[in-house]
Amino acid sequence: MIRILLFINLLFILALILSYVAAYISPDKTWIFAMFGLSYPYLALANLIFVILWLILLRWYVFLSLVALLTGWNQIKVTVQLHKRQHVESASFHFRMLNYNLHNLSSLSGFNDMKNQDGIIGFLQDQACDVVHLQEFYSSASGSQKLLDDLRIKLRTPYYYSDEYFHVPNPKRTFALVTLSKYPITGKGTLRGSNEKAYCIYSDIVITGHDTVRFYNVHLESIHFRSEDYAFMSDITPATNGSKNVRERTRRILWKLKEAFQKRAIQARDLRRHIDQCPYPVVVCGDFNDVPTSYAYHHLAKNLQDVFVTGGKGFGFTYAGSLPFPSRIDHILIDRKFDAGDLKIPRVKFSDHYPEIAKIILK
Repeated sequence: MIRILLFINLLFILALILSYVAAYISPDKTWIFAMFGLSYPYLALANLIFVILWLILLRWYVFLSLVALLTGWNQIKVTVQLHKRQHVESASFHFRMLNYNLHNLSSLSGFNDMKNQDGIIGFLQDQACDVVHLQEFYSSASGSQKLLDDLRIKLRTPYYYSDEYFHVPNPKRTFALVTLSKYPITGKGTLRGSNEKAYCIYSDIVITGHDTVRFYNVHLESIHFRSEDYAFMSDITPATNGSKNVRERTRRILWKLKEAFQKRAIQARDLRRHIDQCPYPVVVCGDFNDVPTSYAYHHLAKNLQDVFVTGGKGFGFTYAGSLPFPSRIDHILIDRKFDAGDLKIPRVKFSDHYPEIAKIILK
């Protein structure tokens, strides 16, 4: 029995090590590592259970999983924060920013829930943030500008930049990335993929009289799961779906994951090159559609600070949709010239994402 447990333990240790590799190997070269990276929290939990088990059985094997877990200390830090760091208030200038995927400004049940739209706008208004980044801003093509103007007035953010990243021709609908600011925007632009679909907009914002910061508002490639995919993952048993159907749907889900992993890797590299050429301090935020153990996150976070690590607590889950497991796929990364005072993730249920609200301090 001990030998069987040890063999299973070794398999989980191997899988955990492969999850560490996911941050360094691009999925467009070898995508299978990305699957292990996606599973990191569960692989870490399994190894933690084995540590406890070997302690109970008084076996030296306890060090196997323990060493494997501590080897990935950086992954632990970006996954969970046990104690919120205490920040000393200073006279330095600071601003509050909000990052939020609006889920098309609609409820999870449909696109025409105007009551939910009013609730989202009211929530944004109550936060009184200086800079607001929105993804999946959705409206009719004819009403898009009016809705933006209403937001600018209600949020007291006279400056803005937006660009479509997806357009539905019939009926004419607009999906856009939107950045709203209380401070002047002196430069702006859009980054597009090979299919001309925008995955990022950037705005150069004059935060103080002479300090300009470039804000990147990101929405990396989605997995494009449909309702039947979510339903299948919630009940994957052959008894319910049939063995053949399970195989076919599993292949389809894996294909969608593979394609999304690879597209995000390309987008992350292109965005990283743009960041490296930026003459200003940067803030990179948005819906990465990827976890902190992923290649895309690791590539973008290079030389930047994760506000969750410096000012968050707990697991910081930001996705509240139909997947059977919660995850942190929305991120705020800041230049090392800044300090993150506090990160809040209100559990409001206007969207399939939770918003992030951060206080950023200029050192």
